[in-house]
Formats: sequence, structure tokens, C-alpha cells
Amino acid sequence: MDAKENQNMNTAQPQSWNRPKPFRPFEVMMRRRWQLFSCLLLVCGVAFATTVMRKPKYQSTARVEVVTDQPQMGPGGSRGVFGGGMGGDYFSTQCQLLQSPHVLSRAAENLNMSGGHWVYSEAGIKQLRDNVKIKPVPSSRLIDIVGTALEPAKSAAIANQVTAAFIEISMEARRATNKRIIERVNQQISDYDRQIQQQQQAINQYRQDNLITGNHSSLATIESRINTIESELTQIQMNRLELENHRALLKNHLSGNAGLETEETTLDEINNDEFVAELRRKLRDSRDQEEQLARVYLPGHQKLRNARVQIASLETQLIDRKQTLLQKLYEKTAEEYSATVKHEQSLNALLTQQKTLGVTQTQTDQQYANLLSNLKILQQTRDNRVARVKQFELDEGMRESPVVVIAAARKPIHPAGLSKSRQIASILLLGVLFSISFIFALERISAENTQPSPFGEPVYTNTPGPMYWNGGMWPGMQPVYPTNTSCTTTASQQSTATTATATTAIENPVHEIDTAIVLGKLDAMALGGQSAGNMAFAGRCRIVHTDQSCAQAETLRDISFNLLSRFGQTQQNIVITGITPQSGKTTCATNLAMLLARAGKNVLLVDANPLQADLHKVFSQNENCPGLQKVLSDISLLDQALQQTDIPNLTAMHWDSNDQSWDQSENANLPQLVQQLKQRFDWVIYDSGNTHLIFTRNLLQAVGKSISVVAATGGKLKSAQAVEQVELCGAVSLGVIENCPAGIGSNNSTIDSQLTNS
Repeated sequence: MDAKENQNMNTAQPQSWNRPKPFRPFEVMMRRRWQLFSCLLLVCGVAFATTVMRKPKYQSTARVEVVTDQPQMGPGGSRGVFGGGMGGDYFSTQCQLLQSPHVLSRAAENLNMSGGHWVYSEAGIKQLRDNVKIKPVPSSRLIDIVGTALEPAKSAAIANQVTAAFIEISMEARRATNKRIIERVNQQISDYDRQIQQQQQAINQYRQDNLITGNHSSLATIESRINTIESELTQIQMNRLELENHRALLKNHLSGNAGLETEETTLDEINNDEFVAELRRKLRDSRDQEEQLARVYLPGHQKLRNARVQIASLETQLIDRKQTLLQKLYEKTAEEYSATVKHEQSLNALLTQQKTLGVTQTQTDQQYANLLSNLKILQQTRDNRVARVKQFELDEGMRESPVVVIAAARKPIHPAGLSKSRQIASILLLGVLFSISFIFALERISAENTQPSPFGEPVYTNTPGPMYWNGGMWPGMQPVYPTNTSCTTTASQQSTATTATATTAIENPVHEIDTAIVLGKLDAMALGGQSAGNMAFAGRCRIVHTDQSCAQAETLRDISFNLLSRFGQTQQNIVITGITPQSGKTTCATNLAMLLARAGKNVLLVDANPLQADLHKVFSQNENCPGLQKVLSDISLLDQALQQTDIPNLTAMHWDSNDQSWDQSENANLPQLVQQLKQRFDWVIYDSGNTHLIFTRNLLQAVGKSISVVAATGGKLKSAQAVEQVELCGAVSLGVIENCPAGIGSNNSTIDSQLTNS
């Protein structure tokens, strides 16, 4: 059967099969009224019988208040002793204690001894637990203890006896806790006593080893010695400097013969010499006598010559005497200087020794002071523990019970639950609702089982996939478009037939979808205006980079964020398709791929549009690398076909050419390629053609997920129709993007003609 006959048969089918019949609940209830009444009588009868046979139960409530029962050991509480307290879990612990077998066993003993006729054995503790409910009052420290029994007096007795057992066990637990605390603190006091004794022994041993007599006189003596030595050393240094200067002066006199003349002034030590003074006196007398003789006698007179000889002899003796005295004085000064230097060196050595002793003694005194301080701290801590124990015992003797009864349980008058009238009303209401729901379910099941098929008998084939009929497809089954080249029809016949079927499905779908998930709505992009040039087209395909502040970029960012939030870290393959050409599929695909890559995902953008491959206008293409068309023929060329774009984390796979004569049925490697790409990339975005193409249908079936881009045609968005076509191809629709791309006007005649021609 050719495509035209298929179209005629699909067109001739009655419209009643294309739309579901309206649901009229009143007619259903009237038609199934006897089933409704029977179900109502059955449900109400069972409910009434159960209510009558069930014995009424009585509940009685006793309310208690739980006081924060943390033992206080001094200002820091128990935290000061053990480094931690019971915290905020004490109340929840008490609630659990109420339901423990310990409390219930004590309550059972009290009930057995209370004089009543209730006897609980060991096996009856479980039954008693079922009859007790613990209800903490929100935002308070109150607990409601609810006793449940078949007798009013027994319910009150259960609540009161459980309360009494709870109080007794709480008191016992607190006394046991206090006893353990006191024992631990006494153990700490014993440890401190032992540490104090050990510290005292260490101090005594240290005093003996370092000869400490109880004061710091050794350090004071050393300091006094240091001060004395420093004072003496200062005086010696001054003497050394004076001797050094005097020795230098004497050395200058000796080396330069200064002060040796008869009348020259020399040092005081020489001037004060008696022999020098006597020679000077004789020399002055001889000179006076020589002057007198010179006035009387001629210059060559013998007496005058004798006087001059005597003067020269006296001068020689004076010079010799001065030189001898200078030499002796220099030697004496040198000896004194040498002795002074040695004394200074000995004082420096002694000062260094005393300072070293002072440092050692200071360290010894500091260690001794630390030992005394540690002993004092241990004694104070021990005394503090003793005082805390005494105060704790005094406070615990005056404390009240940790559980205070706010209201005791009283014997109830009325049983628990709803009254008889309310029980009857509830039974009737629930019975009516259940009966109506039951007959509506029967109506739905019978309608599905008795609905005839307008498509005739199924035709079974050896091809894997769903079943086909002469008139179409079995309702509810997913279509699989044949791709096996071994079919009896040729590729051109398959293309013609499938195109006709797709066109018919678009005009007259098998079932109509009322709503579709709209991922986002894009208005006409102002970038490039209505220009269809490559530059404007590339700018619109990169709108998230070229014009990030526009509303379209914000919408695309929201769509990518929703996809990432929906799928998380899982690897995803998505086909971007549509039902009309030039609807903006490439624009949406490229922008979404760039946004996902910017989010840190490893993204692959595949140009899968055989009729209009435009990805090379957006991202540069290496002509030497194979494209998708060659990869489908030889899967080993996959690595060579992957081309890195200028966007980080974004890889592209281009189409080889726009050859429309390519055999679109030869794509047996498509499922294998899809699986390999899914394993290698986080997201794979396929920019495909329209859903009427065989290659697009096979791609949708292999990938399984799709987003449809719908453009306004004739002022109407066919979102539901786009979702329907995706589902007919065997894929799941994630939603639609409603787009008004540049170059598409409000008149849909051009688009419809293009769709019809293609």
C-alpha cells in the first residue's frame, strides 16, 4: 500500500476515535445504581458490625513536669567536675525511660499490690506497654501519660501507677547518679592528696640538692659581690688609663730628650729630686761666678776657663741625673701598669664567674618557686573539691523530686474516640465515597476492555519494534521507523511514504495532546534585526555571549539551569528538533551548549541536520576533518571528527555537506555512535532537522530525549503538536521552547509550503 492510500485511510477514520468521549459521572451512577447500592450496603454492614463488636476503650491522662536534673557541683555544675553535662537530651531520655521495661515492671508491681483485680505477669508487661501512651507537650517540659483500658478505673490506675513508678525510678536514678558523682569526686580528692605528697617530696629533695635554706640569701650575696667587683673594676680601669698616659709621656721624654736641659722644666718627680736641686743650685752659682770673672778677666784667662769647665761638668751631671731619674720612673710606671692590667683581668674573670653563678642561682630559685606554686595550686584544687562535695551533699538533701505531678489521672466518664452518632455519620460518608469510587473504576475498566479498534487486525513482522497495521499503528504503542536496507521497498519509496505519513500525522494526529511543558519563551532577537546574514546568524547563536543582558539570554540561562537542576551529575543526550523549518533550532542548541559548557560540563554539539547544516557558520570547521556523515559510515573516524571550539569545555562535530541526496536510511551505526558519545561527554546536544525527516526520527529513537523548538505560525504556537510528533518517534519530550526567530513573520503560508515541499 502506497503513501497516498495510507493518507486516505487515515483521513477516512471517524473523528470519534481521535478524541476521548466526555465523562458524565451522573449517568454512570444512574446506570450502575444497583452496584452502587450493593457496595454501599456491604461496606456499611461490615463497618457497623465491626463497630458493634468492638468494645469501647477508656483513656485517662496524668500530666507531669520533668525538671532539668543536672547535678550541680559548685559554680560550674557537673561540667566543672567532668568537663560535660547531660545537655538538652535529658528530656528525651526521660521520655524513653517512661516506656522502658524497668518503669513498666515497677508499675505492674504497683498495680498488683493496689488492691484491684488487675494482675500482670511478666508476660503481661508487653500488654501494659500497649496500654500506655507517652505524649510530650510541644514547647514545654510537660509529659502526658495516657492509660488505655476497657474499664474506666483501670485506665486511671494505669496512668497513675506508671506516673508513680516513673517518679520512684527517677529518684533512684538521681540518687545513684549522685552517689557515682561523689565517689568520683572523692577519688579525685585522693588523687590530689597523692599528688600533693609527691610534690612536697620533690620540693624537699630539690632544697637538699641546691642547698636552699628557705630564703634567697645566696642570690643576694652574689648580687652584692657583683656590685663590689664592678665598683673596684671601674677604679682599676681609671688607674690603668692614668698609668697608660703617664707611661706614654715618659716614653716621649726618653725618646726625644725633652726636659733634659739644665733649665728646662721637667716632671715633678725629677724636679723634686734633691740631687737635681743641688746641681741646679751649684750650676747657678758657677754661672754667677763666671759672669763676675768675665767682667774682671780677659776671655782667655785661666780662672775664666776653669769656671767654664766647672759649669760644663755640672750641666753634664744634671743631664745624666735627669735621664737616670726618667728611666727609673718609666720602668716603675711600666711595672705598675702591668700589675694594674693583670688586676683588671682577674677582676673581669671574677665578675664573669659571679654573673654565671647569679644566672644559675636565679634559675634554681625560679624552679623552686614553680614547685611551690604548683604545690599551692594542688592544695587549693583539693580544698575546692572537698568544699564542693560538702555543698553538693547539702544541696541534694534539700532538692525536690525531678518529676512533679501537675495533674493526676481521673476515672473517665465517656469512652475514647467518636461518639455513636459521629461514628454512624463517618461510616455512611466513607461508604458512599468508597462505593462511588468503586463504580467509577469499574466504568473505566469496562470502557477500556470494550473499546473497538478502528485500525483492523495487527500485522506481525520480523523487524524488532512495535506492531503495525494496514491503517496505522496499534493505539498506545511507540512507532519505529524502518531503517533496514533489506526491506522490499526502496529508500526513495520509504522516504516518500514516511513523509506523507508524517504530514498526515501533523494534520490529523492519532491522539491530541492538550498541553505541553514550556521550558521558556523567546521573543525576536534584536541582534542583527531581520538580517539573515552569516554574521547576524552567528551573533544570535552566541546571544548568551554577545548580548548577555537581553531577555533572550536570560531565558536561555533559566532553561540551562533547569536542565542542570533536573538531571544533576548524570550524562545526558538531547535532540533539539521541531516541526517547521527555520524555527530557531540551531540558535537554541548552540546557546544551550555554550551555557552548559560554561557551567563546567564537558559538552559536545553535533550538527545532525542533513538538509540545512549551519553549525559551521557559528564555529569554525576544519575541512580536513570528517563529519557526522562519514562517522556514521566508519565509526573509527570518531576521534578525528571531534573539533574543539573557542569555547572552553565545548566540542563540535560538523556535517560533511548539504548533500540532500545522501541515503538517510544508511545509519545502522547511529545507536552505537550515540552510546559512545554519551560515555565520553557529560552532555551531547544534537542540532537536528525537522521531525518529518527519516534521519531525525531515527536519531530521536536512538537518543530517547528531545526538546522541541516551536515558532509562531499564523499567530499560533503548535507546542502540543510538536510534543506529539516527538513521542510518535519513540522519544521522551522534555518540553518545548516557544520561539519567534528573525525572518519569520506572522503569515504561516511560507512555512506550510516549505513543510509540504520537503
